[in-house]
Amino acid sequence: MKKKRSSNKKKKLHTAQRIKVALIFFGAAFLVFGVALATSYAVSQKPQVLSQVSAPPPTASPTPSLIPVQSSADTILTNGPREKKQVALTFDADMTEDMQAALKSGKVKSWYNEGIVKTLNETHTKATVFLTGMWVEVYPDATKELAANPLIELANHSYNHPGFDGKCYGLRPAKNEEKEMQIQKTQNIIENVAGVRPRYFRFPGGCYGKDDLALVHKLDMVPVQWDVVGGDAFTHYSQHISDNILSQTQNGSIIVLHINGGPNAPGTNEVLSFVITVLKRRGYEFVTLSEMLGQ
Repeated sequence: MKKKRSSNKKKKLHTAQRIKVALIFFGAAFLVFGVALATSYAVSQKPQVLSQVSAPPPTASPTPSLIPVQSSADTILTNGPREKKQVALTFDADMTEDMQAALKSGKVKSWYNEGIVKTLNETHTKATVFLTGMWVEVYPDATKELAANPLIELANHSYNHPGFDGKCYGLRPAKNEEKEMQIQKTQNIIENVAGVRPRYFRFPGGCYGKDDLALVHKLDMVPVQWDVVGGDAFTHYSQHISDNILSQTQNGSIIVLHINGGPNAPGTNEVLSFVITVLKRRGYEFVTLSEMLGQ
């Protein structure tokens, strides 16, 4: 009888120990599950913080698309349609009295980087070139060649590159009474030399006031700015130029560069072929301004 009671006590003890172990096991499992659940919830509540930490620094915000060319007298075109995968490559051909003097004295050999046109021809890439009237007078044969090139469209960049509004990168300020002459004289020079009359005008240095915009529209021309600055002025740093272009270009972008070469734009052609190749691989089509704007 005593042996039976002892056996029962041992069975009860073993049962209690098993229950205790089971409770400990389930308690630990529940704790692990709870921690995992809490962690998952915490992570799900902070995706913005994680993305902000890992995201690269933002690039410059693109200029918003303006209204079409048939616009009021206080607007300027900075880009084409954003729904089309097209870009307009543009080059300014600057010429001032000081630049002309440097050329005549032999201080500068040339203000025309012919290698740029060679690159455009080799890559079958279209572009629009904004000419100053004085540049055309210095390079009439080159102007004729540009006009005859099916890849290139000519546009107006004033006569001798003065600033149209206030302080403009050290440019000589244009007097109000000469501004119309700056545009009309260049129109006539380009037409007489190249046989074409430009539709588009770009302000020297990109500086202008409300009255200047009204003047361009009154002359039945379209003022054109840009939304991508190549940054090729006064620099040999080709990486800087390519980074500027490739990081900012989007559908409808108008890219501004210079065709002068010399000390004013020495590194443009060094990077041009690379930039064109990369953008074409991204699916962009290079067009003239007229093609981009449907004119």
